[in-house]
Amino acid sequence: MMLTLLLWGYSCGVSSSREMERRCSTDVAFRYLSANQAPDYRV
Repeated sequence: MMLTLLLWGYSCGVSSSREMERRCSTDVAFRYLSANQAPDYRV
């Protein structure tokens, strides 16, 4: 899941792990790819 989110984030221009975490709760594409879970950026 994390690799998928990382690749999708970079292709969308999002390189910050904190921004990816925020998008997992707001952006539909990120929510779909993360199976509606919000990963912790500190892990």
